[in-house]
Amino acid sequence: MRQRSFIVIAVLLAVLVLGAVGVYAYDSSHKDTIANGVTAGGIDISGMKPKAAQAKLDRQLAAPLQKTVYVKFAHRRYKLTAEKAQVHVDTAGMVHEAVTASRRGNIVSRTTRELTGGSVHKSIPLVVSYSRKAVAKFAKHLQKKIDTAARDATIGFSGGGIQKVDSQTGLKLDVVALRSHISQELVQSTADHKLNAPVEKVKPKVTTASSRRSTRASSSSTGAASS
Repeated sequence: MRQRSFIVIAVLLAVLVLGAVGVYAYDSSHKDTIANGVTAGGIDISGMKPKAAQAKLDRQLAAPLQKTVYVKFAHRRYKLTAEKAQVHVDTAGMVHEAVTASRRGNIVSRTTRELTGGSVHKSIPLVVSYSRKAVAKFAKHLQKKIDTAARDATIGFSGGGIQKVDSQTGLKLDVVALRSHISQELVQSTADHKLNAPVEKVKPKVTTASSRRSTRASSSSTGAASS
């Protein structure tokens, strides 16, 4: 009787040990497999190994962000390449975070989830960086190209006659808005990377009353001299 009880206990222990070994082996074989329900930058990478997941993110997220940004003004296009802007998508870091999220919980909960087709439901945000200094430098360059000072109308005397110089409307680039628009284009994989320069017209100053009086006085004296 005692021998039979011993055999039963031994069998139960063997089953438990084999079961534990099996669970451990299964969990170890999936230690670098991304769990179901995990996305990165909106891209589904469920069930993938790190290398394959990173390749997919490089193709669908990083590659589109390597496009050149074009800023159009007055039939001209100014460009800022992704290389100069130092655009970088951290797909390796995103994949690492996805694997870490997939390994949360204990060995039993992970194995149960995998065997029953459960999901983690983890969304890894897009991690992209760029050089703000490069964007600011580009915007400053455009400002030098576009900005034009407004010019007031003037009246002068030359060769015994009156010469009038018409006023001229100036142009001013909104540098802050341009930098903001470029920044948005650089981090959105679905953006077309094409912008219109935010330029405002600057009107000439209104001629002062004293200036008008001086002009009328000059005109009157000239007319009297002619008489």
